Amino acid sequence: HLDHFGGMAEFRRAVRGEGFARLATHLDAVPITDDPVADLTRLGWAYCTNALTNPHLYRVMFMEAPIDPADAQTGWDTFERLVSTVQRCMDAGRFVRCPTALHGAEQIWTMTHGVVSVVLSGMIDLDQAEKLLNDMGASVFVGLGDSWNDAGRSIAAGRPSNMGVLASGQRLLHPEHVPVPAELPALPAENANLAEPEVAVQRD
Repeated sequence: HLDHFGGMAEFRRAVRGEGFARLATHLDAVPITDDPVADLTRLGWAYCTNALTNPHLYRVMFMEAPIDPADAQTGWDTFERLVSTVQRCMDAGRFVRCPTALHGAEQIWTMTHGVVSVVLSGMIDLDQAEKLLNDMGASVFVGLGDSWNDAGRSIAAGRPSNMGVLASGQRLLHPEHVPVPAELPALPAENANLAEPEVAVQRD
């Protein structure tokens, strides 16, 4: 009953608190190894697992505005886990172009949240999400200073063994998925200038 929480605002605050507590449990289960980039990948999959197994909580946590500044601080310790792992990647000489751990963490969280949000909408399935996260993750890691070979090895090492759990959670959410077109339609002529130029990337 809402009266127990003192109204809708406090109810939402309690729901967000529960959501971040569950996220912390998933993140805390990720071991610390001698490969910080693999650990970073595992944290990303733990984040995905939490989202797919707690989709309604996830929406309240990350897809609704906080109630107030105090509420906005809820769960900051879970983000700090990401920041500290990026710092380990920097200290290990992997993210040599990352200006600050916070900068790297913001990029990685934004990427992961974007893919998770599209999965929760039912527009892509888990196989498509895994490919996107692998490809985008490699690009982000290399952009932060890692090598393509090292990034690829760490991403493969960080792949969870419980992908079946993730797939089961997604099937419960969306038994049938909206098909994604193989090719996007061409931009209309009047919007042709919106197309981004190709950027050549130097691979190791």
